[in-house]
Amino acid sequence: MKKLLTIICLLAISTANIHANEFEFKPAKNQKIEGTFSADLNQEKSIHLILVKNKDLNNYQIIPFYMDENENTIQLETISTKNNSSVVSYHLNNSNLIFVLDNNEKKNKQYYIIDYDLKTKEQLIKKIDKKDNEFIFRLIDKTVIFKKVENSLETIEVISANNILNKKVDINSNDISKFNEIFEPKITPQLVNTNEFVKNGSVDNFQVFFENNHFIFSKINPDDYIVDTFTLNSNDYTYHLNSFKNENLTNIKGFNTYIHHGKLFSIAVNNDDALLKIESIQNGKILSLFSFSKDLKTHFESENLNEIIKQASKKRNKPTITINETIENKMAVNIDYVDIRVYSYDYNWWFHHWMWQQQQWGMQQMIQQNINNFKVPGGFGPNPQFYENSTLIKSEHESIRFILTDTYNIEENTSTETKYKDIDKDKYLDPLKDNSDLKHITASFQKDSFRYLYYSKKLDIFFIKTSKF
Repeated sequence: MKKLLTIICLLAISTANIHANEFEFKPAKNQKIEGTFSADLNQEKSIHLILVKNKDLNNYQIIPFYMDENENTIQLETISTKNNSSVVSYHLNNSNLIFVLDNNEKKNKQYYIIDYDLKTKEQLIKKIDKKDNEFIFRLIDKTVIFKKVENSLETIEVISANNILNKKVDINSNDISKFNEIFEPKITPQLVNTNEFVKNGSVDNFQVFFENNHFIFSKINPDDYIVDTFTLNSNDYTYHLNSFKNENLTNIKGFNTYIHHGKLFSIAVNNDDALLKIESIQNGKILSLFSFSKDLKTHFESENLNEIIKQASKKRNKPTITINETIENKMAVNIDYVDIRVYSYDYNWWFHHWMWQQQQWGMQQMIQQNINNFKVPGGFGPNPQFYENSTLIKSEHESIRFILTDTYNIEENTSTETKYKDIDKDKYLDPLKDNSDLKHITASFQKDSFRYLYYSKKLDIFFIKTSKF
């Protein structure tokens, strides 16, 4: 009996070794590796998934690993599905780690709620029905599933497997017309992650942000550049509608928006000038206006300003406006432009990994064609459309960056250190990519560290490691 227990212990150690900064996992011979995925949970904790097909059981498996704030890693119970289900969301609520899976079935459409108690490591599974034209917003501590139903907006809040809440907001008759303009059938908003900083952000005309317990939907009408907003209080499910006209700049060639602390930041560009406008979402009041040709020329070189105007007004490009926050609680404004033919915000990070795993790094033509046609890899594993991160093509030009005070004055000679770092991910990923022994590399970027999962072909072992910035 003692000998048997010794053998069992040795097998367990050979399968998964836990260290403070390194974790090892050896896949079984009957497990065909389909891919991997890594993601940040709250800037301190992370998840790392190995996606396999079990050739003996003829099913698909997700092998999850959780790394805490002290870089200790545990392997959780494997998720097994008959079909190639997709991970559409994940979040951490107290000591529970929750995954939401789409079963990808045409008839019996369902979400699987996979709930792990990180203290006991027990797994609990619940199933809920999935409807067409739903969209999902992943928050740090819950997952919210939205569905427009006639003249109302319904949500399912997945907090844990045992705490799933159904909520609904009915729209007043006076607001139905505007509500239906914003929430058109089969058109879902771009989900913007406000728990990180992405330099160029979203370029979609329909976006949704979450801040201060409010979901804020904004939609640009490309014909007249009127911006409509729908603000939903997630506590009591009251709502507020507003519209913002853009009459301060004529002959607009490019337009984009960003929401920060209840303010609508818009950037409008024509052939001669660019205008940054800041408005209150609550009352529509204009808080500040900045003209490139009049207000910013005293702070920046005219050549840089003119180049942004020239490029952002081109048909193939689109201006971008994003806001980070400094450690002194001031607004760090970033004005830029992107080539919309190759730029992607919504699913790019997962797409980036997927192309890596398929060893198709040199196929730039295929990448561009896929993005232009909005074709993304589907099937088993994390669903690419639910992961928001940085651009595929790195920009070589300089942005216009400045600090605004809470009274919307440009402040010079002040700290520019921000709460969310603008991390050059390629700086950390390229050395791994260049190592021919490594496959299935994915990574998560925490507040002060870079965590990465990879497979060593020589050793036939997966590793999860951490490197400090």
